[in-house]
Amino acid sequence: MSEWVEDAKFFLVTVGFIIAAVVLCSVGIRQWVHNIDSSACVLFGHASGFQTKFVDLNYVRWDCFAQTDSGKWVSTKNLHEVNQ
Repeated sequence: MSEWVEDAKFFLVTVGFIIAAVVLCSVGIRQWVHNIDSSACVLFGHASGFQTKFVDLNYVRWDCFAQTDSGKWVSTKNLHEVNQ
């Protein structure tokens, strides 16, 4: 019985470390992509002359918004459609 308990402890500790490594990698990648997108939003504002703001919609979704001439905030992905 003792051998089985030792094997179970080893398995659970190993699985815990694997899960922790996956979570840490995922959070790091999310932060890296978030920083790239927020920088791109600032650069878009400088290049286009629009006032922009970067908005976190939730932990995994965010978007860059630009203020149009009418004062509305629209996603930069939809900006071309709004200006026409």
